[in-house]
Amino acid sequence: MTRFNASMSAVLLALAMGGAGAAEPQSATLAIEGMTCASCPITVKKVLKKITGVTEASVDYKTGEAKVRFDPEKVQPEQLARAVTGIGFPATVKK
Repeated sequence: MTRFNASMSAVLLALAMGGAGAAEPQSATLAIEGMTCASCPITVKKVLKKITGVTEASVDYKTGEAKVRFDPEKVQPEQLARAVTGIGFPATVKK
């Protein structure tokens, strides 16, 4: 009985922490047009970080790119690009 309880506790803990069945985080790079000043990347980053499933986002004004880490069970790269496009910066997913 003790062995069962320990095993069950481990499974419940893994589920609570998102370990069992949780998808591996993925990364995507977005090509972003229309950033004309140093504050534009700040705006884009704020929008990306508000999206459920995004764990990291960095936006580079010089390259016109955003690098985003996300949970693929919660969001997909195309959704990230649509969100950025929706605030006035046309974005596409780089392959």
